[in-house]
Order: sequence, then C-alpha cells, then structure tokens
Amino acid sequence: MLRFLLSIGILLFCSWGAGETRAQELTVNDLPQIERVLVAGATGRVGRVAIADLNKAGFLVRGMTRNAVKAQQDLGDAYEWVEADALNAATLPAAFEGVDRVICTIGVSTPGGTVTPEMLNYGGVKNLIDAAKAAGVKQFVFISSIGVSHRFHLLNITFDNVLYWTRQAEEYLRASGLNYSIIRPGGLREGIGGREAVVLEQGDRKGGRHVIIADVAAVAVSTLNNADAIGKTFEMLSDESQPQADWRLGFKLLEPDPNAGEFQDCAECPRMVVVPSGEFIMGSPETEPGRLHYEGPQRKVTITEPFAVGKFEVTFDEWDACTQEEGFCEHVPGDDGWGRGNRPVINVNWGDMQSYLRWLAVKTGYNYRLLSEAEWEYAARGGGTKTYSWGQLPNHNKANFGAETCCSGWTEGQDIWQDQTAPVGSFPPNKFGLYDMLGNVYERTADCWNPTYVNAPLDGSAWLEGDCSAHVLRGGSWISSPEFVRAAERDAYNGYYRANVMGFRVARDLQPD
Repeated sequence: MLRFLLSIGILLFCSWGAGETRAQELTVNDLPQIERVLVAGATGRVGRVAIADLNKAGFLVRGMTRNAVKAQQDLGDAYEWVEADALNAATLPAAFEGVDRVICTIGVSTPGGTVTPEMLNYGGVKNLIDAAKAAGVKQFVFISSIGVSHRFHLLNITFDNVLYWTRQAEEYLRASGLNYSIIRPGGLREGIGGREAVVLEQGDRKGGRHVIIADVAAVAVSTLNNADAIGKTFEMLSDESQPQADWRLGFKLLEPDPNAGEFQDCAECPRMVVVPSGEFIMGSPETEPGRLHYEGPQRKVTITEPFAVGKFEVTFDEWDACTQEEGFCEHVPGDDGWGRGNRPVINVNWGDMQSYLRWLAVKTGYNYRLLSEAEWEYAARGGGTKTYSWGQLPNHNKANFGAETCCSGWTEGQDIWQDQTAPVGSFPPNKFGLYDMLGNVYERTADCWNPTYVNAPLDGSAWLEGDCSAHVLRGGSWISSPEFVRAAERDAYNGYYRANVMGFRVARDLQPD
C-alpha cells in the first residue's frame, strides 16, 4: 500500500476539554525522518493522549496552548510549548512556522460561555486552516465535533448551532485546497483505548454511540501515514457487536468526499466552488462560427491563484435575504411572473449588484466581488477549448437558450423553459462544477468595456480602463440564439440598465485580505 510519506515539519493538533486517560500504543511506520508535531490545545482530553502517542511514535512534539508555563508544569518538558490562540489569527504564523501536517479538533466546551460555536467551531478552525495554507502544510486532519450525533443529541442541545458551524468548518476545509481527512467521533468518554471495537464508516450523524478518547487519538495519528485517508470524511464508531477486523484497513474502503472543493460562508450566502489556477487561451479563433471581431485577438491568460466562484447564478432567494436587512439591497426586482425562489435574480443593475456584494462582505468578512472577464471565460470553459463548454455544437440538453434563429420560440430536449429563465442547476454542470455559465441569464463582470483585447491584462485581473459606464456581459441568456451562448462571446450594457435577460454570479478570493 502506498504510504503518505512525512518530511520534517510541524503537525497541529487542537483538542477539547481537560482530563486524564491512558494513551494507546502506536507504531508509525515508513517515516523517512523524525517529524516535529505541534499539538494546539494539547492540554485537552484528546490532546493529552495525542502528544503522548506522537512522542511514543518518535515524533518531536510542540504543544500549542494559551499558557505555556502551566502546560509545562502539568504535562512536563518532554514537549516544546508555544503560546497561540485559534481565535487570534495574529498569533498563529509563528506557531505554524515550518508546519507540515495539521490535526485539529477544537470545539466549544463550556455551556453558556462567551465563546460560541460560530466563533470557535467555525471561526477558530477557519483561522487554523488559513494559517495552514499560508504555511504550505501538506495535510490537515480535522476531528470534527459534529461527531456521529444528530440535532437532538446532548452535544447539540447544549451547544446551540454546533452542528451548523462545524459543518461550515468542514466545508471550508474541503474547499481550501489542502490535503485533508475529517474524522467525526461520537461522544467522548474516558477509558482504556482498544476496549471497544473501532469502526470507520461513511454516513452522516448516526447518533448515540461513544468513543474512547485514546482511540480517537490513535485514529487521528494513523491518518498521517495513510494515503487512503486523504480527501475523506468518515465517522468513528465503537461497536463491539460488529467490530471491524482492522480499522486501519477501513481507510481504503472509504469513498472520497463528493463535494470537496465547495463551501458556503453563511446559510443565506451563495454556495461557492473552488476553481483551480491555470492557463487558457482567451477569445475565439477567427474560424469560429458566430465570432465577432471584439472576441480577439486571442491571447494566453494565466490565473495564478485558485479562486471561488458561485456554483449557481445569484437567485431570488439569495437576493431577497439581502433585502431583509436594512441598508443594503433596497431594490426589490420583479420576476416578470416567472417565479422567484431558485430562479436567477433578474432586473438588477450594476449598483444593485454592488449593494449585494457589500452585504456579503459585511456578513462574512470576505471581499465578495464580480468575476473579471478573464476569470469568467476561464471558469465557463471548465478547462476545455471548445466553442461551448460541452463541445463544438449548441445543445438544448446542456443550457437554457433561445431558438436556433433569433430570438425566441420553441426549443427542444431538456430546455423546456420557453421565453423565460430556468431554475438554477436545471442543466448539467461544466467540468469545474459550475452551473448555467452559458445561457439562462447574461452575467455582468467587473471589466469596463473595450472593443478588443489589445493591451488587456494577462494575469486574469479585471480591466478597469476603457468605457466604464458599461461593463462586460458574458454567457448569453434564455432568449439568445446559439452564437450568443458561446464561451468567447462578449457584450456590454450601461450600468444603470435593468433587464430580464441579465443577472450575475459572485466570486471571492480564497486567501484573506
């Protein structure tokens, strides 16, 4: 079996609560050299076992804590101690210097305390993930406090919203681009590791079962030397009636996460998909049917960093959530009688869109924005080079657009929405996992209008010179004939203009400002 080799670095381990338990014996095989392990929250119940396990396995252990003097007094000087706090991002870079792998299991541990699940289960984990990315760590293992409980479990009744906020942390980790493993243990209890049979299962909140603390630490450490654990989320159960022959073999049996690369910053926020960095040829060749001169000249554009893109066009549901909060989306657009809900919002102009983006920024702390024109075409192509993201020919099974000749009338196949928008996600996504990039509604981008690509940026950034009273529209709409739904097609409208053929999609950078 291929092993996930570890090099010199630091492993971060954050943990719950305090308490004593006996560590399970571990053997870490195939390590080419000694690794330094940073255990943040090392004085917690799982943390105490983890540092002992890691020390016995031959790692050099650094403990991350708020009080290094007390930690050394309580747990000894076999470990190097560093003071840092997951809630204070400014304290983390020094602790993460040289980090190679991360294991994190922080969570709210005091009912009624000032630290909420939103602050710690999400905010604290998010800070650690950001620090891990900045430090270039190779693996992040998250012991999730979702556990295998359900919404009526004591954990969730005691700590309001713990499931929701830990779920957001999981999604943020999946979308981070880091190699990761997510472990969902059940309720923790003291005991001697290995007394109950450890079982690894996929699923979601089975509920009710407890796991020995020492076993949790053992499983977490074992993910570090097992390539089969990467990119997977699994429940950790204790089941004496149906024990797994060897839980370490269970990693291989688990399926990779189907939604890796997606996240949602808040319940009302658009769902986001991480688009990888890369290069592409922007524009259309002169031989492409339907091409107009302003789609050239073709040139290579380099997207240097991955970025997040709305999985769908912004919907009426998402827009209406913004209108409920004073001071942001004051315009209430009409739906032309087609329905609201999960249809793309229409009849909004440039200023309306900026209000919505400000609302998301205030709500989440991130700089939401429109895509640049280059980012849009790169995302719309989905890594391909064809006229459409799905191939060279228009296809009514792939997108909502108009008749074969301008500008309305009967379509065919899956495109049953005649002369109106379709609910988002009604057609297959492209290879980046993005829906409706072509057709449905035109999407505004951040770029000012220029009639050619001469002197346009080559790094994927928005072109903010030219006619900035009009911004570039991309993708075509429900009424467009096929030549206007091509990946390279571009148009523009004045910013004040509202229409039922225009909507938008959001983007944001993955690295914090």
